[in-house]
Amino acid sequence: MPGFTKEAIDLTGERWEAVEDYNACLERLLIRRKSEIAVEGSLIESKTGWKCAILQQALLYRVCALANGVANQWNSGNIIASVALSRSLLETIVVGSHIRDELLRLREPMNQDAAHAIDDLSNRHLFATRSQVVVDAGHGHLATNILTYVDKFDKKIPTVREAYDFLSEFAHPNGSGHLFTYGEINRETGYVTFHESAPRARGIQGHVIACFMLLTFFELVMQTFDETIPVVSEVDKGQGPWVPGAVAGLR
Repeated sequence: MPGFTKEAIDLTGERWEAVEDYNACLERLLIRRKSEIAVEGSLIESKTGWKCAILQQALLYRVCALANGVANQWNSGNIIASVALSRSLLETIVVGSHIRDELLRLREPMNQDAAHAIDDLSNRHLFATRSQVVVDAGHGHLATNILTYVDKFDKKIPTVREAYDFLSEFAHPNGSGHLFTYGEINRETGYVTFHESAPRARGIQGHVIACFMLLTFFELVMQTFDETIPVVSEVDKGQGPWVPGAVAGLR
């Protein structure tokens, strides 16, 4: 099973049964991945449904890659790599949470206006960029500051912003991210010993596993996409294929 190994976890502060549940969640998400999105079935006439399906898989692939990295790096003792990946995992899941909220809001009731709004939502996330040059050239949408999504998610799960700020201290090359991760100062002698991970750094485990736990919430994001794609595609039914190569598949 993918995820954390029992040997790598300090069980004085964690229940192994809970960690196993999170590992099982990662395994279910990995199984959800598709190797391609084909323009067939309801997607022949629904470009919006096609965009939603692409966005779902793009987010899913990223979350699976990050979560695998979090666990694998922790298992191998690479604390900083695991922390940096945990932070990215949290960022991706809070963006997914926002998209889920918007899909739930926009699809009630589902009509042509709702389909247009969902199409716009998909575009804004599929082609988000921080480059104003790209946006000005008409090739993307300006990305929302990630803290906006973190703070919104913090209203659902308090302390998420606190955890994010904590992880950021280690993900950045601040004191916590170098000296206090690898060095241990003897205040009586002045000697400093360096390790692959200093004893103080091991206290990060709870924050890393807390980010990994959010995979269980990300499953809800995936379920919302599963529910939305068929209903938004139904709105486009009867409009004809949106790509010439799909004509032969239209029934």
